[in-house]
Amino acid sequence: MKIIGLQGRARCGKTTTLKMLIRHLQRLSEWTLIHSATPLDESTDWQVCFKTGRKKFAVCTGGDPGENYINVRDNGEYACSHNADALVTACRTRGSTVDDVIKLAGSTEPIFIPKSCHDDIARHVGLNKRDMDKILTHLP
Repeated sequence: MKIIGLQGRARCGKTTTLKMLIRHLQRLSEWTLIHSATPLDESTDWQVCFKTGRKKFAVCTGGDPGENYINVRDNGEYACSHNADALVTACRTRGSTVDDVIKLAGSTEPIFIPKSCHDDIARHVGLNKRDMDKILTHLP
């Protein structure tokens, strides 16, 4: 399975960017949302699966370390349970979440996309869009 990790420190916009990606894909006719494990509201992390042609992929906004959060391992289990060809997941810049992404990738090289951040909110929103576009280049 192809693994794409949106990598960044806490509260830098990883979840916001991945939710933006999910909303964007929902508007495109070639992408079909086939499953959502969680309500698509702003108070939760999301785990969703899309299909385009014969390819399936999961987008999961959670990726923080710890037992009280949806983490990278949970996201991998979700993607596998839906026979996804690819997983897009949030992860931190180092530590256990990065290790988990590498383990999930197995013999394939994971793709890490560094999350762009800026203190100015207007500039930050633009960076979220740019990061979403980077992820899109790696999807089927």
